[in-house]
Amino acid sequence: MEIKVIESHSEQIDTTNGFVYITVQINQNFVTTLQCCLVARKDKNGYKKEVNRKDSGFDDGICWDVNKKAYNQLGCELSDLRDFFMKEIKHIGVRVRK
Repeated sequence: MEIKVIESHSEQIDTTNGFVYITVQINQNFVTTLQCCLVARKDKNGYKKEVNRKDSGFDDGICWDVNKKAYNQLGCELSDLRDFFMKEIKHIGVRVRK
């Protein structure tokens, strides 16, 4: 899996709209993002800097529309791509629940 993070920082955690994303480069010539949904706050006032790994939307809906571009370019197992993403978002301060 030839994938390199080219942009990953705390400003890519959107606690207002509920997404976290990173920008990646694949096979030296394809740049795209990977994203998933954050966990909603109980008071319904935005989102936590937290992802529920089992229900992150990584491979569903609007996030999957974005992520499948990377998945199609890489030709890897979806679980490998998800693992890579979850590891990277921890570096920018997102807690990943199992």
